[in-house]
Amino acid sequence: MDYKDFFEFQGIATEAHVEVKNEEKMDLASRRRLAAYQLRITRAITGMNRKEFSAWLGIPYRTYLDWEREAALVPSYVLHLIAYKVKAEKEKGNL
Repeated sequence: MDYKDFFEFQGIATEAHVEVKNEEKMDLASRRRLAAYQLRITRAITGMNRKEFSAWLGIPYRTYLDWEREAALVPSYVLHLIAYKVKAEKEKGNL
């Protein structure tokens, strides 16, 4: 899976290009690191801090903090939904 394509698909451009041949073979720590990176990039686009971003998304702050600090793995569908929301709000001019 090519994670740069994921962000371009959602309309969010990143400078990083991470290619993973087989995501199932990645260890948990690597998957958490990659998901946390994607989450931080998406949040940075909004210009919000962690607390503002988690409140805007309706996600408990401690849950968001665990995701971004790599203590827990963000479900991939949640990453897609967050990126979709950021893209939609940016297109509307709300960000």
